[in-house]
Amino acid sequence: MTAQQTAADLLSAANHIQRYGWKQGGFGLSGKPCCARGAIQVAVYGCTIMEHFALRSITSEEWERERSATEAVEEVLESASSLAWWNDSPSRHKGEVVCKLREAAERVFPNG
Repeated sequence: MTAQQTAADLLSAANHIQRYGWKQGGFGLSGKPCCARGAIQVAVYGCTIMEHFALRSITSEEWERERSATEAVEEVLESASSLAWWNDSPSRHKGEVVCKLREAAERVFPNG
Protein backbone atom coordinates (compact mmCIF):
# COMPACT_ATOMS: atom_id res chain seq x y z
CA MET A 1 0.00 0.00 0.00
CA THR A 2 1.41 3.37 -0.92
CA ALA A 3 1.28 6.42 1.29
CA GLN A 4 -0.33 8.32 -1.56
CA GLN A 5 -3.17 5.78 -1.84
CA THR A 6 -3.75 5.82 1.91
CA ALA A 7 -3.89 9.62 1.93
CA ALA A 8 -6.30 9.59 -1.03
CA ASP A 9 -8.56 7.11 0.79
CA LEU A 10 -8.54 9.26 3.94
CA LEU A 11 -9.38 12.42 2.01
CA SER A 12 -12.16 10.61 0.18
CA ALA A 13 -13.55 9.45 3.53
CA ALA A 14 -13.44 13.02 4.89
CA ASN A 15 -15.20 14.28 1.78
CA HIS A 16 -17.91 11.62 2.11
CA ILE A 17 -18.69 12.69 5.67
CA GLN A 18 -18.56 16.36 4.72
CA ARG A 19 -21.00 15.80 1.86
CA TYR A 20 -23.38 13.16 3.21
CA GLY A 21 -23.07 13.49 6.97
CA TRP A 22 -21.64 11.65 9.93
CA LYS A 23 -23.10 9.09 12.28
CA GLN A 24 -22.32 7.15 15.41
CA GLY A 25 -23.19 3.60 16.38
CA GLY A 26 -22.93 2.00 12.94
CA PHE A 27 -21.02 2.10 9.67
CA GLY A 28 -23.73 3.86 7.67
CA LEU A 29 -24.27 3.52 3.93
CA SER A 30 -22.61 4.89 0.81
CA GLY A 31 -24.20 8.17 -0.19
CA LYS A 32 -25.61 8.54 3.35
CA PRO A 33 -24.15 9.51 6.75
CA CYS A 34 -21.25 7.26 7.83
CA CYS A 35 -18.99 6.88 10.81
CA ALA A 36 -15.27 7.42 10.22
CA ARG A 37 -14.65 3.73 9.59
CA GLY A 38 -17.69 3.44 7.30
CA ALA A 39 -16.48 6.43 5.29
CA ILE A 40 -13.06 4.78 4.90
CA GLN A 41 -14.83 1.67 3.65
CA VAL A 42 -16.78 3.74 1.12
CA ALA A 43 -13.48 5.23 -0.06
CA VAL A 44 -11.91 1.79 -0.47
CA TYR A 45 -14.81 -0.45 -1.54
CA GLY A 46 -17.31 2.06 -2.90
CA CYS A 47 -19.71 1.08 -0.11
CA THR A 48 -19.62 0.09 3.56
CA ILE A 49 -18.65 -3.40 4.60
CA MET A 50 -22.27 -4.31 5.29
CA GLU A 51 -23.25 -3.38 1.74
CA HIS A 52 -20.09 -4.92 0.30
CA PHE A 53 -20.61 -8.46 1.59
CA ALA A 54 -23.90 -8.57 -0.26
CA LEU A 55 -22.17 -7.62 -3.52
CA ARG A 56 -18.87 -9.54 -3.64
CA SER A 57 -15.90 -10.69 -1.62
CA ILE A 58 -13.13 -8.34 -0.51
CA THR A 59 -9.73 -8.58 -2.18
CA SER A 60 -6.55 -8.67 -0.13
CA GLU A 61 -5.52 -5.32 -1.66
CA GLU A 62 -8.81 -3.72 -0.54
CA TRP A 63 -8.45 -5.16 2.95
CA GLU A 64 -4.91 -3.77 3.17
CA ARG A 65 -6.10 -0.33 2.02
CA GLU A 66 -8.80 -0.24 4.70
CA ARG A 67 -6.37 -1.41 7.39
CA SER A 68 -3.74 1.12 6.36
CA ALA A 69 -6.18 4.06 6.40
CA THR A 70 -7.72 3.01 9.72
CA GLU A 71 -4.30 2.67 11.36
CA ALA A 72 -3.24 6.07 10.01
CA VAL A 73 -6.21 7.74 11.70
CA GLU A 74 -5.69 5.82 14.94
CA GLU A 75 -2.11 7.17 15.04
CA VAL A 76 -3.39 10.78 15.26
CA LEU A 77 -6.08 10.16 17.88
CA GLU A 78 -5.50 11.24 21.44
CA SER A 79 -5.28 8.07 23.53
CA ALA A 80 -8.25 6.36 21.88
CA SER A 81 -8.26 2.58 21.87
CA SER A 82 -9.76 2.33 18.37
CA LEU A 83 -11.27 4.46 15.66
CA ALA A 84 -14.73 3.03 16.37
CA TRP A 85 -14.59 3.91 20.08
CA TRP A 86 -13.25 7.37 19.31
CA ASN A 87 -15.93 8.01 16.65
CA ASP A 88 -18.73 6.91 18.98
CA SER A 89 -17.71 9.06 21.95
CA PRO A 90 -20.73 11.13 23.07
CA SER A 91 -18.62 14.30 22.94
CA ARG A 92 -17.48 13.73 19.34
CA HIS A 93 -18.75 15.91 16.47
CA LYS A 94 -18.67 15.81 12.68
CA GLY A 95 -16.11 18.59 12.24
CA GLU A 96 -13.66 16.86 14.55
CA VAL A 97 -13.97 13.59 12.62
CA VAL A 98 -13.41 15.29 9.26
CA CYS A 99 -10.39 17.16 10.67
CA LYS A 100 -8.79 13.97 12.02
CA LEU A 101 -9.24 12.17 8.69
CA ARG A 102 -7.59 15.10 6.90
CA GLU A 103 -4.83 15.33 9.54
CA ALA A 104 -4.05 11.64 9.10
CA ALA A 105 -3.89 12.07 5.30
CA GLU A 106 -1.44 14.95 5.68
CA ARG A 107 0.70 12.97 8.11
CA VAL A 108 0.83 9.93 5.80
CA PHE A 109 1.53 11.90 2.62
CA PRO A 110 2.62 15.48 3.41
CA ASN A 111 1.65 18.14 0.88
CA GLY A 112 -0.17 15.47 -1.12
